[in-house]
Amino acid sequence: MHAAITKAGISKKAAVAVSSTILILLCLITTLLCSRLYMASDPLFLDFDIKSPKALTLKCQYTPEASGGFTSERSVEAGVSGCGDFESVRMVIPCDTIQQIRIYPGEAPGEISIRNIRITTQNREIPLDQDFTFHDTDSHLQQGDIITLSSEQKAPYISYAGSFCATNPASHIDWFYLLIVVSLSALLWVVVLRYALPLYFANRSSNDDEYRGSPVFVVIFCILLVLPWVDVSRETISIAENRALAPLPPPVKENGGINANFGKGFDSWLQDHAAFRNALTSAYFDFKARMSAVRATARVTMYKDNWMFSKQYYEAAITPYTDEELAKMTDNLRRLQAWCKERNIKLYLLSCPTKETLYADFNTSFVNAEMKAVPQLQAHLQTHLPELPFINPLAAMQQARSDKPEELLHYKSDSHQTEDGAYIIYREAMQAIRRDFPDIPITSKEGNHLKLVRNNMVLHRDKPLENRYYEGGLYHNLDLDDENVLDTEYNHYECISPGATCKAGTEPMEFHFTFDEGKYTAMLLGDSYSSYQQLWFRYSFKNMWRVRANNGVNGGTMNMKRWESALEQSPPDVLILCICSGRLGMHLSALYD
Repeated sequence: MHAAITKAGISKKAAVAVSSTILILLCLITTLLCSRLYMASDPLFLDFDIKSPKALTLKCQYTPEASGGFTSERSVEAGVSGCGDFESVRMVIPCDTIQQIRIYPGEAPGEISIRNIRITTQNREIPLDQDFTFHDTDSHLQQGDIITLSSEQKAPYISYAGSFCATNPASHIDWFYLLIVVSLSALLWVVVLRYALPLYFANRSSNDDEYRGSPVFVVIFCILLVLPWVDVSRETISIAENRALAPLPPPVKENGGINANFGKGFDSWLQDHAAFRNALTSAYFDFKARMSAVRATARVTMYKDNWMFSKQYYEAAITPYTDEELAKMTDNLRRLQAWCKERNIKLYLLSCPTKETLYADFNTSFVNAEMKAVPQLQAHLQTHLPELPFINPLAAMQQARSDKPEELLHYKSDSHQTEDGAYIIYREAMQAIRRDFPDIPITSKEGNHLKLVRNNMVLHRDKPLENRYYEGGLYHNLDLDDENVLDTEYNHYECISPGATCKAGTEPMEFHFTFDEGKYTAMLLGDSYSSYQQLWFRYSFKNMWRVRANNGVNGGTMNMKRWESALEQSPPDVLILCICSGRLGMHLSALYD
């Protein structure tokens, strides 16, 4: 009997040893599979020197996307004492890659100076001393690497307009999350082994009632419970949903206090980054796309909430240009720029984002589609024609849409931008123009030369001498006869300033604007999208000549052979090529055909 007891004890010890070994191995495998949870990237640093007469709380917004919008979640802060002399500032950016930054010096900081702005990675520094744009400043001056800002009433900020990509490949173990992974892994496999290998946990003679529930069900349940942790996503933007994903929250705040919102933040992060989420989201949107179309023709599709989209602009956004197309567009622009330079005309290329790119989440055909064309052209021109200012306000419009979602920037029933959307495009263009003409005025939507009017239809801006409203081009392309779908009111602005005039020119869709407070002359040459820009540009120039080049009479494209002769008669200070992003390839390829 003693031998039997000894044998049973040895058998029990062996069972415990075997089960412990299996448990350790399973925990180790699960921990390795879930390494993305506890392997944290080392941060990047934004370093600069600042001189301020008073204490300030500085803020930096950043984004890892080359064209994505800024959000309040992606921001860091640092304080300065305001000693009156330059002091060093380091902002810790909890992100392993950034491609855009904005620096906010604080509310009405007075006059401050910033120098030696740089991004510091693990093994190098990226200087960002040049190519900043300035927003909401009373005045600004850039001399060498020193930027001086003055603002007494507004909250200014500066954004880096150049392209860069700062990446820190180093990483470290976040022991807090490693402890969570090991604990949950151990708990999971204890439960699984408890039901899968009862021989090692209980005597063979134990009553079956001891094991409540189906062992198979419990094992499957536990495996499903851990699956979302196995391959969590590192993405920060959901292309299918067109939004920023929740960041991983720290358990302890930067000031050392406990993060009381850790549980809620961690839950949001896990929901946004769980394994297989992208595949399930894509499948859902694919199904939704097939079920949500209300009406469609060969050119236009209308989805729920009466959103109408052009199939042509959608295809233009996702189709990359060929090498031959890029070469021809670049050669044409180089020729035009040289022609302008000989006559002391400053040339700018303004790409107006289409609704298909800005409101991609309402266009379910855009599921998982990447907007390739405009970023490809912009990158090509930056390499082969860097001296030509290429203005792409998509990121600014995405930010404005995020800040004021109730203010629509495109008409639902038309391809064109609303006048609120046109204002953002105008503002971004003027920031680029002011680098060459720093004293040029930028008008405000609240100016006394405008009157706000609300209407649920589209204002026909090709006729600026009259306020003519219509249902919208996409509405008519769908052959609709149902004004119930025109269920949204938009902001429209009537011109009431006595110091501004508008006269029709000799060409179809040609108008001459004058404004008493303007200083320079300009020509706004473009397609129909320029019709909606003229409202704002007319209040920045003393004389502005606006022509819709593809007016049907002189051809459907912007052929410069026709317009160069007109420009020579009275060369303007500024020439703005204002083109819808969905037609850049067509117009730029035909500039000299």
